[in-house]
Amino acid sequence: MDREQLIQGYIEGTLTSTQQEEATKLLANDAAFKEEVSLYKDLQAAITDSERRTLKTSLQELENKTPALKKRSNFYLIAASIVVVLGIGSLFMFSSPNPEQLYASNFEVYPNTLKPVVRGDVGEEMLPFIAYETKEYDKAVVSFASILEQNDDPDIRFYYAMSLLNDSQETKALQELKVLESSNTKYLPQVYWYTALLELKKENIEASKTLLNRLIEDKALYKNREAKQLLKKLD
Repeated sequence: MDREQLIQGYIEGTLTSTQQEEATKLLANDAAFKEEVSLYKDLQAAITDSERRTLKTSLQELENKTPALKKRSNFYLIAASIVVVLGIGSLFMFSSPNPEQLYASNFEVYPNTLKPVVRGDVGEEMLPFIAYETKEYDKAVVSFASILEQNDDPDIRFYYAMSLLNDSQETKALQELKVLESSNTKYLPQVYWYTALLELKKENIEASKTLLNRLIEDKALYKNREAKQLLKKLD
């Protein structure tokens, strides 16, 4: 699969598990790939937010805002594909993705910002974070659960929920996130975002919209723009 197809598949949530892993690695390690994914999302938002007659203006404005990118063939390939879609009068593949596709295109693993692992950190309190950063989420789940038995720390519970989510234990992750909605965790905006995504995946659209609105009303920087864009797609 070439780069453009990988980007499109990532955004639309149509990648296989192997392709998804490849895209995730590129997002973490390839700044250009991450930039191109962001551009593609902005292009999709331009379609969602603009009427048919103003789309060309929106694309031109987007190109002007990204002078470093507009010289790349990727920009024109993506823009051209949108123009072709417009030419045949079919916008549904962009404007009406299903909940699973919306979940996949908006989900990304939340990084360890609570206790970043530094070379040489081998203390017992660091074990769950080491497991989390090395993507051994099953081990992270066990370690975070053990800590919570001794100390009901809401920030630790957030990473317990994230470990459950990344370990494909979505039902348990959702339960833990709901507990955190009324807590004093510093990760409350993140709680709203991931809970909204999980509710969306379960096709609980109104619940998802409520949480996205809470995130926007919280006026936090985290995912504020993305929440607004996702709300527009759900309306």
